[in-house]
Amino acid sequence: MAQSRVLFVCRHNSCRSQIAEGFATYLGGSKSSQIPPIFSLVGSAALEGTSTVNPSAVSCMSDRGVDISSQYSKMIDDFLPSDFDIVISMCGCGATVPDVWKEGKRFEDWNVEDPTNKGAEEFVKAREEIESRVKELIASHMEGREPTYSLYVADACPISRKH
Repeated sequence: MAQSRVLFVCRHNSCRSQIAEGFATYLGGSKSSQIPPIFSLVGSAALEGTSTVNPSAVSCMSDRGVDISSQYSKMIDDFLPSDFDIVISMCGCGATVPDVWKEGKRFEDWNVEDPTNKGAEEFVKAREEIESRVKELIASHMEGREPTYSLYVADACPISRKH
Protein backbone atom coordinates (compact mmCIF):
# COMPACT_ATOMS: atom_id res chain seq x y z
CA MET A 1 0.00 0.00 0.00
CA ALA A 2 1.49 3.31 -1.10
CA GLN A 3 1.44 6.21 1.31
CA SER A 4 -0.54 9.28 0.31
CA ARG A 5 0.01 12.98 0.85
CA VAL A 6 -3.12 14.85 1.92
CA LEU A 7 -3.94 18.56 2.23
CA PHE A 8 -7.08 19.88 3.94
CA VAL A 9 -8.19 23.40 2.99
CA CYS A 10 -10.78 25.83 4.31
CA ARG A 11 -11.28 29.58 4.29
CA HIS A 12 -8.95 30.66 7.11
CA ASN A 13 -7.21 27.47 8.26
CA SER A 14 -8.28 28.13 11.82
CA CYS A 15 -10.73 25.36 12.61
CA ARG A 16 -12.07 22.65 10.24
CA SER A 17 -8.89 22.06 8.25
CA GLN A 18 -6.83 22.18 11.46
CA ILE A 19 -9.07 19.53 13.05
CA ALA A 20 -8.79 17.37 9.91
CA GLU A 21 -4.99 17.75 9.87
CA GLY A 22 -4.90 16.74 13.54
CA PHE A 23 -6.99 13.61 13.02
CA ALA A 24 -5.17 12.58 9.82
CA THR A 25 -1.80 12.95 11.55
CA TYR A 26 -2.97 11.19 14.71
CA LEU A 27 -4.89 8.35 13.01
CA GLY A 28 -3.00 7.86 9.77
CA GLY A 29 0.22 9.82 9.91
CA SER A 30 3.43 10.03 11.84
CA LYS A 31 1.71 9.91 15.24
CA SER A 32 -0.48 6.90 14.43
CA SER A 33 -0.11 3.29 15.40
CA GLN A 34 -0.17 2.38 11.70
CA ILE A 35 3.20 0.97 10.68
CA PRO A 36 3.94 2.30 8.14
CA PRO A 37 1.75 5.38 8.33
CA ILE A 38 -1.07 5.77 5.79
CA PHE A 39 -0.08 9.37 5.06
CA SER A 40 3.51 10.39 4.41
CA LEU A 41 2.54 14.07 4.49
CA VAL A 42 -0.45 15.77 6.12
CA GLY A 43 -1.10 19.49 5.85
CA SER A 44 -3.76 22.15 6.04
CA ALA A 45 -4.07 25.56 4.42
CA ALA A 46 -6.21 28.68 4.10
CA LEU A 47 -7.89 29.89 0.93
CA GLU A 48 -8.70 33.48 1.92
CA GLY A 49 -6.16 34.53 4.52
CA THR A 50 -4.61 33.03 7.58
CA SER A 51 -5.76 33.34 11.12
CA THR A 52 -4.73 31.81 14.41
CA VAL A 53 -5.85 28.30 15.24
CA ASN A 54 -9.17 28.67 17.00
CA PRO A 55 -8.78 27.95 20.75
CA SER A 56 -12.11 26.09 20.72
CA ALA A 57 -10.74 23.76 18.01
CA VAL A 58 -7.65 23.12 20.13
CA SER A 59 -9.82 22.45 23.18
CA CYS A 60 -12.29 20.10 21.48
CA MET A 61 -9.42 18.11 19.95
CA SER A 62 -7.70 17.91 23.33
CA ASP A 63 -10.92 16.36 24.65
CA ARG A 64 -10.34 13.53 22.12
CA GLY A 65 -6.68 13.14 23.10
CA VAL A 66 -5.35 14.86 19.97
CA ASP A 67 -2.99 17.80 20.54
CA ILE A 68 -3.14 20.41 17.77
CA SER A 69 -1.77 23.25 19.90
CA SER A 70 1.48 23.41 17.90
CA GLN A 71 -0.29 23.61 14.53
CA TYR A 72 -0.46 27.01 12.86
CA SER A 73 -2.34 28.64 10.00
CA LYS A 74 -0.80 28.56 6.51
CA MET A 75 -1.84 29.87 3.09
CA ILE A 76 -2.49 27.49 0.20
CA ASP A 77 0.14 29.46 -1.76
CA ASP A 78 2.76 28.17 0.71
CA PHE A 79 2.43 24.74 -0.95
CA LEU A 80 2.65 23.24 -4.44
CA PRO A 81 -0.23 21.19 -5.87
CA SER A 82 2.26 18.52 -6.94
CA ASP A 83 3.17 17.93 -3.28
CA PHE A 84 -0.22 16.29 -2.58
CA ASP A 85 -2.13 13.26 -3.89
CA ILE A 86 -5.36 14.14 -2.10
CA VAL A 87 -6.80 17.63 -1.62
CA ILE A 88 -9.92 17.98 0.51
CA SER A 89 -11.91 21.20 0.79
CA MET A 90 -13.84 21.55 4.03
CA CYS A 91 -15.95 24.52 2.86
CA GLY A 92 -18.67 23.30 0.53
CA CYS A 93 -18.57 22.78 -3.21
CA GLY A 94 -14.92 23.75 -3.60
CA ALA A 95 -15.97 26.95 -5.31
CA THR A 96 -13.06 28.99 -4.03
CA VAL A 97 -10.39 26.30 -4.41
CA PRO A 98 -8.15 27.23 -7.37
CA ASP A 99 -8.60 24.79 -10.26
CA VAL A 100 -4.94 23.72 -10.18
CA TRP A 101 -5.62 22.14 -6.77
CA LYS A 102 -8.51 20.10 -8.21
CA GLU A 103 -6.38 18.54 -10.96
CA GLY A 104 -4.38 16.10 -8.84
CA LYS A 105 -5.10 12.43 -8.24
CA ARG A 106 -8.07 13.14 -5.97
CA PHE A 107 -10.14 16.17 -4.96
CA GLU A 108 -13.01 15.98 -2.50
CA ASP A 109 -15.27 18.53 -0.88
CA TRP A 110 -16.64 17.56 2.51
CA ASN A 111 -18.88 20.60 3.08
CA VAL A 112 -18.42 20.65 6.87
CA GLU A 113 -20.38 23.35 8.71
CA ASP A 114 -18.04 26.03 10.08
CA PRO A 115 -18.33 26.15 13.89
CA THR A 116 -16.42 29.45 14.19
CA ASN A 117 -18.23 31.96 16.43
CA LYS A 118 -20.59 29.23 17.64
CA GLY A 119 -20.80 27.28 20.87
CA ALA A 120 -18.90 24.23 22.05
CA GLU A 121 -21.70 21.95 20.84
CA GLU A 122 -21.10 23.03 17.22
CA PHE A 123 -17.37 22.41 17.57
CA VAL A 124 -18.07 18.90 18.86
CA LYS A 125 -20.47 18.27 15.96
CA ALA A 126 -17.86 19.42 13.40
CA ARG A 127 -15.12 17.41 15.15
CA GLU A 128 -17.25 14.23 15.11
CA GLU A 129 -18.07 14.64 11.42
CA ILE A 130 -14.44 15.30 10.49
CA GLU A 131 -13.18 12.37 12.57
CA SER A 132 -15.68 10.03 10.90
CA ARG A 133 -14.67 11.21 7.44
CA VAL A 134 -10.93 10.93 8.15
CA LYS A 135 -11.44 7.40 9.49
CA GLU A 136 -13.34 6.45 6.32
CA LEU A 137 -10.64 8.03 4.15
CA ILE A 138 -8.01 5.92 5.96
CA ALA A 139 -10.09 2.71 5.84
CA SER A 140 -10.80 3.10 2.13
CA HIS A 141 -7.12 3.73 1.44
CA MET A 142 -6.08 0.63 3.40
CA GLU A 143 -8.70 -1.50 1.62
CA GLY A 144 -7.99 -0.07 -1.85
CA ARG A 145 -11.54 1.17 -2.42
CA GLU A 146 -13.38 4.42 -2.87
CA PRO A 147 -14.39 6.23 0.33
CA THR A 148 -18.06 6.06 1.26
CA TYR A 149 -19.09 8.85 3.56
CA SER A 150 -22.47 7.26 4.22
CA LEU A 151 -23.24 9.15 7.42
CA TYR A 152 -23.20 12.46 5.57
CA VAL A 153 -24.45 11.61 2.08
CA ALA A 154 -27.13 14.29 2.28
CA ASP A 155 -24.42 16.90 2.75
CA ALA A 156 -22.19 15.55 -0.01
CA CYS A 157 -21.12 18.01 -2.62
CA PRO A 158 -21.17 16.98 -6.29
CA ILE A 159 -17.59 18.16 -6.86
CA SER A 160 -15.65 15.06 -5.85
CA ARG A 161 -13.11 13.84 -8.39
CA LYS A 162 -10.48 11.21 -8.71
CA HIS A 163 -8.03 10.30 -11.44
